[in-house]
Amino acid sequence: MRVEKYDAHSYDFRELVEQALGHSDLEKLHEQYVYEPFTMDNNSNTELHDRFYNKLRGGWQDFTDTYDRFVSDIVAPIFGSREFIYQALPTFRVHLVGNWVVPEFHYDSQPVYNHPEWEINFQIAVTDMFGTNATWAESVPGLGDYAPMEMTQGEFTIFNGNKCRHGNMINDTDQTRVSFDFRILPLSKYDPSKAKKSATRGTSFTVGGYYKELK
Repeated sequence: MRVEKYDAHSYDFRELVEQALGHSDLEKLHEQYVYEPFTMDNNSNTELHDRFYNKLRGGWQDFTDTYDRFVSDIVAPIFGSREFIYQALPTFRVHLVGNWVVPEFHYDSQPVYNHPEWEINFQIAVTDMFGTNATWAESVPGLGDYAPMEMTQGEFTIFNGNKCRHGNMINDTDQTRVSFDFRILPLSKYDPSKAKKSATRGTSFTVGGYYKELK
């Protein structure tokens, strides 16, 4: 795992998320939204997810422009070239106190999840991520040495979620965590003829489906 910083004013993800959700105190969302512990089947079935994704899929240009700039200005220099495709719509996460986000520890390329080999994972902290409100991951595939990927607002991580197992604990901190994550795939590893479909929405792992091209 690698932690990097970004300018939270230039890439104002928190402000954009606050607009979409209609809340400014994101760390206290658990005081207004209470759900039974999520399963793998329903962990994104909340009013908060609906608000975010409905706005995003409805043509939320401010967010899309900010996300695309982040990938172009921040991710491409880290990758060392612009020869990659990336997740068209980032995955939104809300880790409420007393609950979890993704209860199953998994790696993205395992059967059922179906992600192509060689993807690189990125996670952006919209709020601080620490202890059990963070994502936990192993450092080496199969090692099982799970540790929290801790970040503060204005930081993001790069990690091998394609092969390293990762998941969440029950959040026993006093703060809800809000973040989102996305994946990139080197063009040299992209083979649309072998693309499978995502487990959650059945989206094809192709450009025009799960991915889009860097402009």
